[in-house]
Amino acid sequence: MDRHHWIGEKPRAMTDYFDEFRQARARQEKTLWAQADAALALRADRGRSTASELAEANNLSAAYVRQLIHTAEAFPPTLRNPELSFTHHRFAAMSDKPAYWLQQAVQGEWPRRALVQAIRLDPNETRKRKKHGKRPTSGQPAQRPSTSDGG
Repeated sequence: MDRHHWIGEKPRAMTDYFDEFRQARARQEKTLWAQADAALALRADRGRSTASELAEANNLSAAYVRQLIHTAEAFPPTLRNPELSFTHHRFAAMSDKPAYWLQQAVQGEWPRRALVQAIRLDPNETRKRKKHGKRPTSGQPAQRPSTSDGG
């Protein structure tokens, strides 16, 4: 028995499902921006420590809330590009030149992964994500963080 039979619906056209999905994604993008703007407003009103409090009250990580705030700071409403996802904006915000990278993504019609890769490969980017363990120098194997109590 297909799903339409047991919920009493007649099958809809595929385009109806696609439209419904696109509308849900658009609502999700607006929701992410609303969360980022609210977190930024809270921090502006109450100070930096509120990111941790907001995270705890909403069962989120403080790092995630700080990323929301940083993204909203880097891209106020007038600088947001509706052609790109919130995640595009978030990754661009973590770079040295957020507006530049967002423009590159628009012009190149880059998916998020292409944007992240371009930022990581740019030798002029000085902002780097936190690394786990030490980065190997040439000719040395990567070192894993020690997990034993004895060192």
